[in-house]
Amino acid sequence: MPKVKTKLVSWDEIVSWARDLSRKIEESNYRPDVVVAIARGGFVPARLVCDFLMIENLISIQSQHWTEAAKV
Repeated sequence: MPKVKTKLVSWDEIVSWARDLSRKIEESNYRPDVVVAIARGGFVPARLVCDFLMIENLISIQSQHWTEAAKV
């Protein structure tokens, strides 16, 4: 199985990226009613975006990876 490049990111980077994304959304004049988080790793950044944009509705969906399926 090929190796996937990963990077360990800091809390400050996550906050910065969420803030930058929120600014871009604001500058576009788009006003979302809801933010959808991809659980597990995407929940915190999505929550930050909600906080920055003052959006009350946050929905989370889960994605699962089955180890056995990767072997096929």
